[in-house]
Amino acid sequence: MNTDLSSADRRVIVALDFDDRRAAEALVERLGDACGSYKIGLELLTARSSST
Repeated sequence: MNTDLSSADRRVIVALDFDDRRAAEALVERLGDACGSYKIGLELLTARSSST
């Protein structure tokens, strides 16, 4: 069994279930390299972007 935490961190997928682009970007910036993948929620895809 592999106990390497860095490889375990890469398997974590964080959901960006926000309706505000800036909030989602802030979370991505805050997590940095600690997260390997993100899931963009429907709220974010359908929200009107405040900064295009």
